[in-house]
Amino acid sequence: MSEDPWRTLGSRTVYTNAWLRLREDTVIRPDGQPGIYGVVEMNPSVGVVAVNDVNEIALVTQWRYTLGRIAVEIPTGGSEASDPSMLAALGLASGVGLQLAATVLVGLGLGYVADRALHTSPWFLLVGLLLGILGGGYSVVRRLMKEIGRSG
Repeated sequence: MSEDPWRTLGSRTVYTNAWLRLREDTVIRPDGQPGIYGVVEMNPSVGVVAVNDVNEIALVTQWRYTLGRIAVEIPTGGSEASDPSMLAALGLASGVGLQLAATVLVGLGLGYVADRALHTSPWFLLVGLLLGILGGGYSVVRRLMKEIGRSG
């Protein structure tokens, strides 16, 4: 089908806020009958599926008003920017930050457990912190190099 079967006769904004605009179009439908078509226009946004080296996906939880409960979902965000690649880069950066934080927390946790077991506080905690930072930094560099390879 090469030609648009819908014909728009008019359009009016019903509601607008910082995140979206709801418009109502008066149309002639493909069957030739008049009708109204509701259209939601939103700012550019992006969802990022951040996968680590062992194929785990980073998920976030947040309260969703429309559901009336906490939802588990991929990290998403919106912007006034018009370039989706910029939004994807911002999403990647937040995923990289999440990966770095998780690695540091694991190092701290292991150091804490070792200090408690061996009564050496705070030495293993500090070693765990250092190893977490180094491991997280290495992981972040590997991930960024992989992304650069994909885009270049």
